[in-house]
Amino acid sequence: MSPIDHKREHASFRIDDALYLDYQFVEADELAPAWQHDTSSFCDDLIHLREISLQSGHMLANIRKRHPEIGHYLALLDKKIEILSQIAGTIGLGGEVKPNHTVNIGTDGMSFDSTEALALDSPLRLKLVLFPSHLCLHLQSRVTASKELQQGYRIEVEFEQVGETEHETLIRHLIEKQSAALRRERDE
Repeated sequence: MSPIDHKREHASFRIDDALYLDYQFVEADELAPAWQHDTSSFCDDLIHLREISLQSGHMLANIRKRHPEIGHYLALLDKKIEILSQIAGTIGLGGEVKPNHTVNIGTDGMSFDSTEALALDSPLRLKLVLFPSHLCLHLQSRVTASKELQQGYRIEVEFEQVGETEHETLIRHLIEKQSAALRRERDE
């Protein structure tokens, strides 16, 4: 998958979110365009499984209209697969993974709090696990700001070389989270 210029193709919006974040510093020469695909095939498989589930949603809706019992059964099977993929994701990531950071995230980057200042323009490898889907993304990023707070620092990073799959996954996640927040707001 070739990286796309997501800034031109899609207007980015940001949301506040709780997710699992792990990052590591890398040397500039260690960054390669194919890094995220070489080291995250397990995460890519989970993302692909989610894509198939989303693509089949339209067919499932049509089946439910024509054959409600069959549609209900297929929806239950889909739910089972979703639960199994979450279990597989937990095992594949080395144990139960829970949100450990509150971030402000968009398709082009994110900000998060850190106990340490990070040097501007430092390349970082990020591992993100999005909830409730448990989808895992490995992204390359670069530090664009490191602002001192009363306790710690607010770090801003820009994602680099985001592949099409990762970009679409981020868009879906942002839309789903925003929709859920609007539904909660409307219900209250």
